[in-house]
Amino acid sequence: MSKKENYITIVLFFAFICAFSIAFWIVPDKAFSDNENRYLNEAPSVSGEKIVSGEFMEDWESYVTDQFPARDAFMELGVRYKYTLGMRDFNGVFVAEDGYLLSVIDRNSIDSSRVKLNITSINLFLDKCVSNEKINNVSFMLVPDAVILLSDKLPKGVDVSWEKKLMDDIRKNISCKNIICPESEMLKINEPLYYYTDHHWTGNGAMAAYKEYCKVLKMEEKTANLTMVSEDFYGSLYSKVLFCEKHDVVMADASKADVKIVKDGDEALLYDFDMLEKKDKYLFFQGGNYGLVEIEGTGEGVLVILKDSFANSFVPFLTENYEKIVMVDLRYYMGSITALCENQGATEVLVLYSLSNFVSDENMIKLGL
Repeated sequence: MSKKENYITIVLFFAFICAFSIAFWIVPDKAFSDNENRYLNEAPSVSGEKIVSGEFMEDWESYVTDQFPARDAFMELGVRYKYTLGMRDFNGVFVAEDGYLLSVIDRNSIDSSRVKLNITSINLFLDKCVSNEKINNVSFMLVPDAVILLSDKLPKGVDVSWEKKLMDDIRKNISCKNIICPESEMLKINEPLYYYTDHHWTGNGAMAAYKEYCKVLKMEEKTANLTMVSEDFYGSLYSKVLFCEKHDVVMADASKADVKIVKDGDEALLYDFDMLEKKDKYLFFQGGNYGLVEIEGTGEGVLVILKDSFANSFVPFLTENYEKIVMVDLRYYMGSITALCENQGATEVLVLYSLSNFVSDENMIKLGL
């Protein structure tokens, strides 16, 4: 390389550094990252104590990292570069075949005592429901994580058979007559069961689970027609890696658009179309997660569901089967669930959780209230 070329390289390098330094101070800070679905670090306050302890420098590094100009673009570029080198595991999210992003539970993160406590809490609650003469049916649905049903799409050498065994063990230890295994119907359809870029099941996956629910409870299966409500969904797994080969389509039964609900005391509709303008389009279903959601149905009986977010896209299929559906999210509901069932006149109870949420949930102890 000639001396002139060396000078040009040095000038370009310093120009690049200067440009980004200026941009860092000129461009307004972002408070929230839509891609990562989290609040970004703000400029830290300065004090002698923080400087001496080193806390200021730690906070400053976090702030600079979060507010670096074109941060998302550089992060995506970095992931794509690693992908071309053959890397497929990005912080527990695998770039799998057919465009799927699949999240694998960190086996070392599972607290066996927590899992046992959750099983015990569920069993105690279901026993109370069985002893209630007004409640005719109690059911338990554990939704398999996507990696269990799509394990063949993972890179070679990634073994998730232990996750399936964990799921089977939990089901075996739940004292409930109606154990709903949604994969029985899910595997019968030739449609995407889970989103490519998100951990939730798709409309087709949730509808298949509804069919299995009706089969086990010997209920009439109501007709549902799924239509596309969005074709540019980039979900939670995309937010973790900022890389995907496919985007997602959100499907829903449009005939349920006028179903009325009350979420934490506020009147609304079953579908929140405003959320289709947001990044997380799964919020379209009831607008997200709330402590207590009461849904107006056209069938008979009152169903109380203890749930995580997987229930949000499952519930619309049930609105013609029940007169009322009461969804309870233990993360946000602080009252007695037993008293709630009494006050709502529950005739049926369903516990619905995904595997990953069930093993990590710290709120099931509330079922003893």
